[in-house]
Amino acid sequence: MEDQNLQQLQYSNQINFSAHPPCIIAWFIVAIDHICIHLGCSNWRNILPEKSTVEGSWFSNEQKLIKSPSELMPRLMTYQEYLEIQIDVEINMYTDIDHIEPYSFTSMKQFAFHTSSTNLGAINSWTSLLALIGLVIIFRTIKANFIPMFSNFARTVGRQAHGKQWEKQKLNQIRINKFGEYVFRLCFHSIISGVGIYLFFDKPWWSSVSHFFPLMGNSGSGSGSGSGSTTGKEKTILGTKSLYINWPFQPIEAGMAWYYLVQAAYNVEAMISLLEMSVLVKVQPIRVVNDGDPKSNDGSHKQQWQLPLTYDWSESCRGDFREMFIHHIFTNLLIIGSSYFRFSYIGSMVFMIHDISDIPVDLSKLANFLKWKRTTAACFLIMCITWVITRLIILPFIVWKSMIYDTWLVCADGYIPPIYYNMYQPVFVGLLGFLILLHFFWFTLFIRMGYVLIRKGEAHDFSDHKKGEQYSQQLGTKIDNSNNNNSSGNINGDTVVNRSSNNNKKNN
Repeated sequence: MEDQNLQQLQYSNQINFSAHPPCIIAWFIVAIDHICIHLGCSNWRNILPEKSTVEGSWFSNEQKLIKSPSELMPRLMTYQEYLEIQIDVEINMYTDIDHIEPYSFTSMKQFAFHTSSTNLGAINSWTSLLALIGLVIIFRTIKANFIPMFSNFARTVGRQAHGKQWEKQKLNQIRINKFGEYVFRLCFHSIISGVGIYLFFDKPWWSSVSHFFPLMGNSGSGSGSGSGSTTGKEKTILGTKSLYINWPFQPIEAGMAWYYLVQAAYNVEAMISLLEMSVLVKVQPIRVVNDGDPKSNDGSHKQQWQLPLTYDWSESCRGDFREMFIHHIFTNLLIIGSSYFRFSYIGSMVFMIHDISDIPVDLSKLANFLKWKRTTAACFLIMCITWVITRLIILPFIVWKSMIYDTWLVCADGYIPPIYYNMYQPVFVGLLGFLILLHFFWFTLFIRMGYVLIRKGEAHDFSDHKKGEQYSQQLGTKIDNSNNNNSSGNINGDTVVNRSSNNNKKNN
């Protein structure tokens, strides 16, 4: 196996990617090809100068992409194909066709959870899309039933600690509702992190993380896991390159397929919930309304159609809604793209890095709500350390670096044309790079909040990293005055942050 990998590396070093058009030019050529196919001018290259269309040039016919990436990649097994294979096995082994029951619970369970490289491993397949929709519905059902229960617990704790008046304040009602969301997120991130560690702790591509940290590499060398059984020489040779060796023929295990589907469903549902929490949509009848100043000199009015839907910002809107929404958009694009192109190995690393670092974030939010000052400070410190290690070191300097320097290995066996690498590699690098910039941005806000926490000695709300929860200036002033008079204790220690953030929201 090691000899085969070395041969692939040798072959890849001979590929001249500069002989193929770069990303923007390649996308332009593909767009022109697709348009001209429908317009009947597929020979549009004939009108170009002969020098630009000779063999080896960017606009030559050899650069014409006849097949899409999905057509070039090996087919994943469908349920019907699985049944046909099983029937053939029954005929050869038992000569009993009735032994296999098509569309039975047993056969579907075997296909979904015990068979590798099925079409559940690609989100663009109908089977995966149906499973994804089902998982989104399950997530929303769980949240609809469990979040109110957790919110009631938060209401009881807050009432006991701060009195009945605390519950009646509008800002605290928003916090009570968010408490249930935080508990749900903590449960999900904890469970999915454990599942990810269980599924991938012995995979060879994780050896690159241990090699980045020498102490971790030394401690893991004597373990009995699958990664420990690999020789140190092979690890040193491959590292993050094992993420791309033998692509696109890397098997997609059933655990990996469902891990990806669950993660995709969670992120889709999280984006839907963010919109529900931040935007108020109103339905109104379509009609003609007058628009104008009735006190104008001429008394004229302009008539315009009233739209059937209007929207406004909700009082529970996150202060960093723009950044968070962009983060969700880019994350979902990366999930869909990595699943479509079978980059599930590196995708699993990105998932785990985010999930592990989100656990102390959720703990900080819950401890802050309960006003446990020491616990909040401890969770905040753990959150910053974990964030630095996972999102500011491992993600950019191992995962993102491998996307920049190692992804050329997808062309190692000559199965995929290098022009596809030029087209899509910068897109993935750009999307993940933008997420990394957001992580650095949020970390600077963590530092600012930590400074306020040390200076004021108060527990601050970490739920909205940039601007805090949106609420009226009048309410913020009222709460601030209440704190100055020591009438409600430490209930709203984050007023300073939220009041200033509300001014920022208005200015924006």
